Amino acid sequence: MNIIEKLNLEFEEGKQSESCFSFRATIENVYNVITETITQLEEIKAGGHFDKIDIEIRQEGQAVLDILKQTKDDLDAHGDLLLWRQPKEVGMKK
Repeated sequence: MNIIEKLNLEFEEGKQSESCFSFRATIENVYNVITETITQLEEIKAGGHFDKIDIEIRQEGQAVLDILKQTKDDLDAHGDLLLWRQPKEVGMKK
């Protein structure tokens, strides 16, 4: 049984649903914040003023941006968990 099937079953049976779905939603929120932050940092870099910042500060900033990008890439491998939504047919049974 894959992650989506397990989440659907958890939802349908109501087993620990509050904890399960709060946990999943929090992970999704972290993913969204990381994605938005990467976009914002890339826009700042593209704005032209980033190049005028002290080299050590730029290098540290780039190192953090690289960590965020790697984290996002790592999270992308868990798309089934991140993108799961309540099945319409299951939600309609109630």
